[in-house]
This record gives sequence, structure tokens and C-alpha cells, in this order.
Amino acid sequence: MLEDGETTRLTRSLFALFADADVPGSSEIADAWPTKPYSIRTNSPSALPVLGYLPAALAGAPAAYRDLARALGATADRLAWRQTYNADDLDEAFLDGYGWTIVVGPILHQLAREQGVVYTEVEGDQPSLLIGLINWAKTLGLTVTAAGKSSEYDFVIDDDDGLEWRGERRSTPGLTGLWRESGQGWGALCASRAAALKAAGLPRRTVPDFCEMGVVANATGLMPDRPDFHAPLLRPLEGADALRPKTQGGLLDGIGLIDVFNCLRRTDEASFAGGVFVVVRCDDEKTWTLLKEKGHMVSGDGRTAMLYNPQHLLGIEAPISILSAGLLGLPTGATAPRPVVDLVARTRRDFKKGEVLAITDPHHHEVDGLSPELIAAQPLVDDNPCPYYLAVDRTLLEDVPASTVLTAGMLDLDPEQPLFRLRRRRDRAFLT
Repeated sequence: MLEDGETTRLTRSLFALFADADVPGSSEIADAWPTKPYSIRTNSPSALPVLGYLPAALAGAPAAYRDLARALGATADRLAWRQTYNADDLDEAFLDGYGWTIVVGPILHQLAREQGVVYTEVEGDQPSLLIGLINWAKTLGLTVTAAGKSSEYDFVIDDDDGLEWRGERRSTPGLTGLWRESGQGWGALCASRAAALKAAGLPRRTVPDFCEMGVVANATGLMPDRPDFHAPLLRPLEGADALRPKTQGGLLDGIGLIDVFNCLRRTDEASFAGGVFVVVRCDDEKTWTLLKEKGHMVSGDGRTAMLYNPQHLLGIEAPISILSAGLLGLPTGATAPRPVVDLVARTRRDFKKGEVLAITDPHHHEVDGLSPELIAAQPLVDDNPCPYYLAVDRTLLEDVPASTVLTAGMLDLDPEQPLFRLRRRRDRAFLT
């Protein structure tokens, strides 16, 4: 953990660099930064292989960066260095040269937007791809009845009921018998598949999926059908039949909804690769009959179709966002997002007063004992649900029983925390 003065020197060095580089909004960033008295969150120091390159990087820093380089060099061994990705995502050579640590937080993005700088989701990641796909479909005059993404990792089944997920292989007796819908209905089939996953100790829901779909909801106005998502285990070719209203035999209670599905496939089938999709209404029978003949995913009764992009290329497509923002002045995502939903946390177990809600699975942003939900956005007040990422690393002020949505008043939230201040600012702009 850094001492008070070290934190001040590090942040002042960064602000000075922004000011010297004439970064839009830099003076407003400095003015908005919390002043004493404020509290500093305790983080346990952690190191990564990339820090082996730090001495050479600091020694070669240009003159304009030297104050920041000195401050960073003096504190690097006491910062909490993180990686968003791990060996399941990228190779060892990349991970050895990759890492980040938080210095000033997300207020930079909000203030940059207010200064007329383009704020954009990153192309290649699911929110930008899905927002683009939804807008594309609507521009073509298609009626989008549902939209969503495949979760990050496929469930790959073999002939003896073995199921692999993220390199783990589990036995799932009876799952091969649930390979296709054969008259039992999508609700019953998906419930049986979910029970098989639960018995094998495998999850269907992860926090990043909810976070990303929250971005899409705030950009498009589409809402989740239920706060915890259906999150069915589906083969991709089943989406046009399953992800539609119950009145048509599907899982959903209406139209204009978002959800996530978990991709079920065999070892010899292509992955959906965390891709994105829209389900659209087939208004012209002749057109969609022709498209079904050409291999498009049209439902059995011809009333809905799933159009999709079966990939997300992580950082590879990011140059598209850079070029769009820099040359066109346009984002590759939301043009006018509004707070439609909040990502919140529901307890899966009893919590005791004094427990700290520390992340136990950094890759999935998971706090053991909490489940993510998306609900209608509400102002941040004591009796309202607390946003998930404001709750992380905070201490409970009271006992909380299982199956309770955490509220702001249950936690020792810090009003001087930049993320808290940013949320208050958002509430004033949109929710009051």
C-alpha cells in the first residue's frame, strides 16, 4: 500500500503530464480529484513478469515523463498489478509483457466526453459488436425481437457424456440425451441441461457477461427478460427457436429483450467464439424461405431468424474504433447512452457484518457468494441497490441474509472515491 504523500505525488505527476500534453479536460480532472480528508483503499501489493521491463522503460522515459517515471519507480513494488486476461485467453509471451494498475480511475472517461472527445466502446469486444449488429438490423428495417451474446467459453461434449469447459473436463451423465429438442419444449429442455451443469459444478452466469450486456442495454434500450438472465445452454442452431417469446414456444416473456446463451457443441463443431447475435422477425415468407435454403438459421416455423457474428477478436479490431473516433469523430458503439439498467449483486449465502466483499476470481470479477443481476437503473441512495463495482472491496455494515440484493446502505461506501463521485454525477444528469 502507498503512503498518503506517495499517492499524491503519483497522481500529481500524472495530472502534470496530462496538462503538459494539452490533454482535453486535464485541468477539470485535477479540480475534480478528491481533497483531504479522504480515505485510501487498502490493496495488497502484487507483481507481474512485465515489471521486469520497468527499469529499462523508466530509464528511457522522455523528459516530459520523468517526474511520473520517478514516482512510479518509487512505488511500483507496492502497487497492485493486475491482468484482465490469463493463459486461457492469450499466450505466455503476451502475458509476460502485459499488466496494468489503477491510478486515477474511470472519471477520466466522463470528463473527456464533456470536453468533446469521442468516447467509444472498443470494436472487437462484444458490446461494440452487438450494438453495431442491432443498429445494422434496425437500419435494414428488421424487427429485433431479442439480442445477446454467447458466453466466453463453450461447453464441449463428447460421446460418453464428458463435458469440457475452460480446460476442465467433468462427467455429465445424461447430457447427450438432451442433445436436441424433441417435443418436451424449450423451457423443459433448458431446465434439464441447466440441472446437468449444476450437478457437474459448472456455471452458466459470469459477472463480465452481465457487465457487457448492461453496456448494450444502456446503448439500445433493450432490457433483460429477468434480472439473472435465462442463460440457457444451447447449440447455436437452436437460437432462432429458443430465444423468442413463449407464445411462439420459446423461453422469453416478450420482445425487445437481451440475454446470454452458453454454447453447447461437439468437439468436431465450430465454436460460436463468444460472438453476438440478434433474433429478428421474418416478415416476408418468400425472402426468409430463400435465406433458410441458403443455410441461415431460421426457426422451424419460419417466423424468426438468428443473425450473428460468431467471433470477437479481443484487441485485434480496436484500430477500427481508433480510426472511427479519430477520422470520423464517431464511436463504434453507443452514440447517446442512458442509464437503463444497473449491474447489482444478490447474495447466495449469509454474510456477516464486517465482511469485506473482495474479488475471489479476478478473471470473472467474482466475489464468492454474490451473483450478478441487471435491474432497472435507480439513483444511488441508501435504500436502493448498490452497483456491483461500487460494492467490491467494501465492508458490510450489517448482517445480510442469503438471496438479498445489496443496497448502498449496507456498505461503507466512500463518498470521496472517484467511482462514487462519478456515479453521483451520472444520477444528477439522468435520474433526478
